[in-house]
Amino acid sequence: MRWLSIAAWLGAICFSGPVWADVADLTPAAERACAPGGARVSGAAQVRDAADVGGAAQVSSAANVCDVAEISDVANVVEVVGNRASAVGSGWAVLPGLWFSTDRGLGASATALYYLPLDRDAERPSEIGIVALWTSSGDRVIRLAPKLRLKGGISHHIDGQIEVGQRGGSYYGLGNETSLSNGESFRRMRTAGHLSYARQLWGRIQGGVGADLVHSDISEREAGGALETGEVPGAEGGLTSGVGLLVRFDSRDRGYAARRGAFAQSSLYLYHRVFGSDYDYVRLRGDARGYVDLGRGHVVAAQAYGLFTFGEPPFERMPVAGGPKILRGVRNGRFRDRHLVAGQVEYRTPMWWRLGLAAFAATGRVGHELDDVLTRGWKLAAGGGLRVAVKRKDGLHLRADAGISADGYEIYIDILEAF
Repeated sequence: MRWLSIAAWLGAICFSGPVWADVADLTPAAERACAPGGARVSGAAQVRDAADVGGAAQVSSAANVCDVAEISDVANVVEVVGNRASAVGSGWAVLPGLWFSTDRGLGASATALYYLPLDRDAERPSEIGIVALWTSSGDRVIRLAPKLRLKGGISHHIDGQIEVGQRGGSYYGLGNETSLSNGESFRRMRTAGHLSYARQLWGRIQGGVGADLVHSDISEREAGGALETGEVPGAEGGLTSGVGLLVRFDSRDRGYAARRGAFAQSSLYLYHRVFGSDYDYVRLRGDARGYVDLGRGHVVAAQAYGLFTFGEPPFERMPVAGGPKILRGVRNGRFRDRHLVAGQVEYRTPMWWRLGLAAFAATGRVGHELDDVLTRGWKLAAGGGLRVAVKRKDGLHLRADAGISADGYEIYIDILEAF
């Protein structure tokens, strides 16, 4: 029954996709810039630890350097609108969204975006976005995300995010040998903020600084579970706050469904009591991606990802394996510990009209010590999915993926490619 419902919903999207691009209240200049379809996109906001995400994500979002951005893709879909605006374009756009994942159920979102260029010759506009998120599993989130683009929209980037909401999650224990049946659910009230500044250093290389703050109040836990007994670091919630450095390189032809080029990013954040944090730890992230165009729309993409924490982070800020971005086919947050190493490869091919196919395989492992992540016993996942081109020129795709692993299968319906 679930498969039938998903198939029917996806079929409706396929045949309504060409009309998604209507925009209300755009100025004439912006309307021309967004031609032919305007800027309304049916988006999706998948919950992930971008820690973001998670969550690895797109280069332009602050989600890439901290896990404030658990609404991983809405902010990136918003930039499709911004990237299509001309140097004189400004206006409003509304982006509704609908998606599905096995662990979080059905989700819906709404994004209101105002964009405008701050420089006369800006290639990319600045923007202020407001996102509201709802899921059938009880998540309720609202986010404010301003992005300022100075010096032509390229040289200087100032990104901010403020998020308030109630979220649910699952905890299976620490390490690679935990059991799916031992998962325990929890719910927390979360307030998060992030501010970063990056500037062009040389060519395609950017560098910058950032500040990150997350407060979590875990109010609901399963009776008798590890979180309820207080055995897990951060089981009561608390505040994590810190500052960091970041550097990135980007030679992709486009930020969404790239066909050629490379992307690499690294960030180092220090969380300490001197910044008001309840926990002292260091967080190091590395993300490298490459794309090879085989011609006629056939693309091979690969990603290597590492996330390492040193010290005593709360369990919520520990790296996790599994979800809609990394190790698709493994339940979101299924494996959790201080360190994570993962990699994946994907083959993408056009099929017919706006439809395409993808096949992927991934592996990854968490560990309490650095030596642990290099030993045997890596988790494996593989699968495939359907792609529906919503805005072909920008590479904006709806994706429906099914992944399998030793634990079973997972289904994801989301906007934008996983990487």
